[in-house]
Amino acid sequence: MRCWLLLLCCILLSCESKVQFLIHDEDCHVEIVQGKEVCVQKKIQKFRIGEQKYQSVDFIFVLDVSESMRDDLARIGEAFSPLISHIQDKNWHILFTTTDHGDHSFTKNPITGETKFTQQNWRDYQGDEPHFGKFMPLEYQANILQEKQLSKNIKHYQQIFHDTLARNANHECDLPPFCQGAMEQPLRALKASLERLAENPSMLYSSGDIIAFLVTDEDERMEDLAHAESAQSVAKTAKQLFPDRNFHAFTMLIQDEACLLEQKQFAPDAVYGKQVAALSNLTGGQSISLCEENYDIAFTEISQLLRRLIEQITLKEIPILKHKTKVQFLKGKDVSWEIHGKKLLFDEALQPNSEIKVSYWVLKKDNKEKL
Repeated sequence: MRCWLLLLCCILLSCESKVQFLIHDEDCHVEIVQGKEVCVQKKIQKFRIGEQKYQSVDFIFVLDVSESMRDDLARIGEAFSPLISHIQDKNWHILFTTTDHGDHSFTKNPITGETKFTQQNWRDYQGDEPHFGKFMPLEYQANILQEKQLSKNIKHYQQIFHDTLARNANHECDLPPFCQGAMEQPLRALKASLERLAENPSMLYSSGDIIAFLVTDEDERMEDLAHAESAQSVAKTAKQLFPDRNFHAFTMLIQDEACLLEQKQFAPDAVYGKQVAALSNLTGGQSISLCEENYDIAFTEISQLLRRLIEQITLKEIPILKHKTKVQFLKGKDVSWEIHGKKLLFDEALQPNSEIKVSYWVLKKDNKEKL
């Protein structure tokens, strides 16, 4: 009798690893994922497009205002309409700052002649006043305006956008009353501007995406790479300061040899902006060539992508079975879509007040370690 009991125990123990997962659970549906049996459950979420959080966007333009960039910035200034073309129905703000107004002081070792640059937070800057990431005043017909925030509620906003980038006002400094330094640091300037906005939230909409544009023919802190700001640090700062808002960066940089040679005619220090470009790759934005022949085409494509990013839906969890995800338009025109992680992106503008039901499958918590 004892032998039969032992045999029965052995059989049960040997089978345990095969049957322990197939439990009776109303929320469990067994699927093969990555070659393994896992338990998944269905999630259903509903969204209404047209709520305030889908209706606004804050732009931050970080500009290299060195003399070699003057023609490039003027051309960008002329491409305002294509940039806004797909989001004209949204509310938007635009703020401008520069890449090099702050920590550009340095000390030189009297014996070795080695140059050492300091690295400080904008709040700790030892100049007349902290101004790293400080926003530029707007410009209109060669006149400096009091406003720093551009919106469609301001008269002549398209011309103001152009004039602010073209910088034709009769003053010596691009960020009056402070003059620029020689060290380009677009990532650090952007990080500082985000910190300033977090301390002064009235300059932003209460919700909606934050979109950064970084424009330069150099890279981050070329003269002192050991202290250069990283794209990861900027993205982390944006997430920490604005946890409920999406942050995306677009970069306009030197991307190919022909463009590099062209820019070097006017700026001998011009280089590929690899560190800066990493931010657009990290945040789902896009990088375009500074030497693009027609900015209108590039900005129209960016505007279309912006529409998709602004109206994207963020699901609570990542769908484990993408092919079984279903999107039902309860109200509004059906629009094609695709899944990227937790993001549901649409191929065209959604009709106002569209209502959407999303059904998708996710891993049960006790099964995530199986993959």
